[in-house]
Amino acid sequence: MEKYLIYAKESCPFCDKLLKYMKENDQKFIYVLNYGLDAELQVVMEKYNWRTVPIVIEIKENEERLIGGCDDTIEYFRRRKTGRDPISTG
Repeated sequence: MEKYLIYAKESCPFCDKLLKYMKENDQKFIYVLNYGLDAELQVVMEKYNWRTVPIVIEIKENEERLIGGCDDTIEYFRRRKTGRDPISTG
């Protein structure tokens, strides 16, 4: 079973939107809220080559995979619900 790691910043409307979505859709996730620790967040951004928050990582069988940001993650779950490949771009 997969779970999701979400790196977020306080006062971020996209982070808030995604947090609400994840709760409403009963997804298992760990929410790492950054309170002004920009150096630590920068390390995460560089690791995943992602420049905005939230940063959503899928963890499945001890493997990590970047899903993306807020809109990417919501689309990922919508595609899964419809039985479409959540990763393909078509």
